[in-house]
Amino acid sequence: MDATQEDDALVFGGSARGQWGGFELDTGLLYQKDNHALADGSSAHALASWNEATYAIFPWLVAGMRIDYLRLQPNGGATVSDLRIVPGVVALVRPNLKLTLVASLERADGAPDAGWEPAAGLAAPADPTAAVGPELEAMQLALFYAY
Repeated sequence: MDATQEDDALVFGGSARGQWGGFELDTGLLYQKDNHALADGSSAHALASWNEATYAIFPWLVAGMRIDYLRLQPNGGATVSDLRIVPGVVALVRPNLKLTLVASLERADGAPDAGWEPAAGLAAPADPTAAVGPELEAMQLALFYAY
């Protein structure tokens, strides 16, 4: 078997969750090292972090923010990273009407060969050394009804 097909990966990480009154925080970190990640047999490192905070301002109004960060570093290649920030607010207007407002901001430094689409990223730098953002990728206002 070709050595590039025998990838040994070292992966470790952890997560934590805390709550105090109406405030809630979830956070996590993951590190991965592959010794034969690329077709030429070279190694790569990846670091992923996620953080989410919410606060119940009133029982019917909750504000929150999520921050995701991903960094890929192939051995001998350009390091690329993606930062996504998603703030939002949810209001229970009436017992059966929920209103949500969410925005998505993103910054990308470089891009892997396949782009950021496989990682659900929307920022699209022109080449592996370019940077984009921070830019507003999307804003969504939605009304949900239950009966």
